[in-house]
Amino acid sequence: MIVDRIRIDPRPAALAAAALLILSGAAGGTEIAALFSGDTEPYVLAYEGFAEVCPANYWKVDLSRVDGEEDGVMRDLVEREPDLILALGTNAYRAAVGATDRIPIVFVLVLDYGEALPGNVAGASIRIDPALQMRTVRRLFPELKRLGVVYDPGNTEHVLEKARAEAEAIGLRIVPFPVKDLSETLRAYREGENDVDGWWLLPDRTTLASEAVDYVLKRSLERRVPVIAPSKKYVERGAQAALLPDYRAIGALGAEIALRILAGGKPSSIGIRYSKVFRLAVNTRTAREVAIDLSGSWAQHALFVGD
Repeated sequence: MIVDRIRIDPRPAALAAAALLILSGAAGGTEIAALFSGDTEPYVLAYEGFAEVCPANYWKVDLSRVDGEEDGVMRDLVEREPDLILALGTNAYRAAVGATDRIPIVFVLVLDYGEALPGNVAGASIRIDPALQMRTVRRLFPELKRLGVVYDPGNTEHVLEKARAEAEAIGLRIVPFPVKDLSETLRAYREGENDVDGWWLLPDRTTLASEAVDYVLKRSLERRVPVIAPSKKYVERGAQAALLPDYRAIGALGAEIALRILAGGKPSSIGIRYSKVFRLAVNTRTAREVAIDLSGSWAQHALFVGD
């Protein structure tokens, strides 16, 4: 079983109404190029969420099907001068940024977008709001005191900074372990396990190598300490809980960003926004071993794995 969407701090209804009014008179003339990294379900759902909120004329380009002609496709796209480019996924984002510094770009479902965005770029992170994640961790594990995070500063320093302030405010101390490669990741998990009573796995290519995840899941089960993961597949392998992105909601958030830009806002003043809608997966077997209370109201909306 898996949980339905959980929405916390939903966008005000007034904002949604205002967003739709911004383009109500001009939607017919608004051109948006939707640039896909592929045709997988997450991109499709994010596009649907975006298009539902932002009325426009859309052109769709799937870069996974251009057979080596990406440069020419991007030149043609830029020459058509859309009002905005929607980049769905990392490959689309990189292609769009490489093709223009003039046309506004809104990205969604991009994991690593770099430390500094170009001036014409804003986006909706694939990551769930870090502060919201900390509040959810506190709700699931009220006795947790020291939450270990193994991370690559080049990829996820900004996520850790946003999470740390909220964690401290609710009595949870983040214990950071910066690493640069797999060998450092494994060493951090081995040497740090006695300094923490739980692990938070960030979506990070450096730290989510299979060997490292296998180790931390095995040791966490032996020591009966919780692991909060970024994907359902880790819950199926023994992690107690995972906070999962809601792709359609991320697309809708990207649309709100686009509407602000199309109404005259500067992408550089908007930057990166985090979704406050997520899905929760819980492993019922390992959750009981670390005393997660499965009777709480949150459990009515969760996806359960392991029974």
